[in-house]
Amino acid sequence: DAEAELDRFVRLRDKRCRFPGCRARARTCDLDHRRRWPEGPTSHDNLCALCEHHHRLKHQAPGWRFDAADDGGLAVTLPNGEVLVSHPPRFGTDLDLPPY
Repeated sequence: DAEAELDRFVRLRDKRCRFPGCRARARTCDLDHRRRWPEGPTSHDNLCALCEHHHRLKHQAPGWRFDAADDGGLAVTLPNGEVLVSHPPRFGTDLDLPPY
């Protein structure tokens, strides 16, 4: 069905938790909307894999923000204002290092 295909696509694309530097495999992660539903659709370009820890951080820790970056990445704003951006690894690799 379409829901299972979307789930599989996002997990294969992301390969790991999208929080910058996290190495948790996508198969153990939750899928989360970058832009909150219903404002953001449940679609491949609005979903990303977040491990349980970073998913909880996104929704429960004060001062943290997770947004869609202009280039399609995930922009994480830390409580001190620093912004970190992550992208899925390049096709055919397991690396999340630039260039994306």
